[in-house]
Amino acid sequence: VDDRRENGVEAGDQVRWYAKQRGWPLRQNNILVEGDTDREYFELAHNIYLAENGRSLLCKKLAVFPTGARDDGGTFGIVGEFPTLRKLIDVDLDSSSKAIFRAVCLMDGDSAGKNAANILTSKYTKLKEWQDVFLLHRKLPRSSREPATLKAQVEKANAAWRQSDCEIEDLIGLELLQLFKEHKPNAFEKIQELKDGEFRVKVSWQYKQELLRFCQEHGDASSLSGPIEILRSMRFYLHLDPNGETS
Repeated sequence: VDDRRENGVEAGDQVRWYAKQRGWPLRQNNILVEGDTDREYFELAHNIYLAENGRSLLCKKLAVFPTGARDDGGTFGIVGEFPTLRKLIDVDLDSSSKAIFRAVCLMDGDSAGKNAANILTSKYTKLKEWQDVFLLHRKLPRSSREPATLKAQVEKANAAWRQSDCEIEDLIGLELLQLFKEHKPNAFEKIQELKDGEFRVKVSWQYKQELLRFCQEHGDASSLSGPIEILRSMRFYLHLDPNGETS
């Protein structure tokens, strides 16, 4: 480490270089998601929460971003890039042998996300599900960071949706979705009613960007509470204050 500093190289520079080549907005803590739509929903959640509470969920300590656009993103991009990023983080340490950065991934709770999670955790033994590799669910409890305990808690909290996939649009409030449907009657392939007033929505792919823009224009703390709470939970898992940071 001392030799490295004498040569003008700082701890974490390998990670910074790798992220810079890919255009990633690297921060101390990082959540890799499948696409820009996911990133924009979480940024919207941050903006709404900040306006309501005066505290930031995304800040200098935390970034959310995809590995790339289109073919460079998605689960394919995460499987291709996340292990390399994590290996660099694990070896590019400070003088006390501590990592400068932390990175986890959060993928959709669908077949593609589950398959990618299995690949990551089976091929790379240091990557653990519910510690390094997360799947999106409607509820992510904040009472434990221990992977096995957290997995059981997630399964219990999401029992109503056990047979359903989960994508970011499933976190939007039903009233806002129905309001969007009034403007775009063909936007949803279906809104599936589940028990106890719960639901599952399938958005036609050509309307996903329009729904995002609609949420940006009309969403509030109530209708976007789903993405807000997921972001708060991810902060908790990263040992950040789930209530956010003061500016």
